[in-house]
Amino acid sequence: MTSGRKWFIKIFLNNTKHLSAQDVHQMLGNQGLDVNLSTVYRELQFFVDEGVIRGVQFADGVQRYELKEDGHHHHLICTKCENAQDIYMENDLDNLEKRITKENNFQISHHMLDFYGVCASCR
Repeated sequence: MTSGRKWFIKIFLNNTKHLSAQDVHQMLGNQGLDVNLSTVYRELQFFVDEGVIRGVQFADGVQRYELKEDGHHHHLICTKCENAQDIYMENDLDNLEKRITKENNFQISHHMLDFYGVCASCR
């Protein structure tokens, strides 16, 4: 692993925020690393392909990234500050997915569920 890629991993390990390519680019710059934005996009895609991070997209249409974890989670998204928080729901939609699969003869590969509202800081 190159030293540049190690910086990418450090950024995601030290952040709980869902990061856009622009966020990562800025953080690398703050660390004194002069990296082209197109390189940031390529490296993010590399880490997605390797299963280290995953892309998430909220209603604003901006592609963001987070560390890929075992298990599954959803998001709470503030419509004022656009902060996104992970939430975990044990066995959240397993029965519903099974019912949808059976009733619609549809094989589900994955799902995404996001809740939009206003966080405590913005109220």
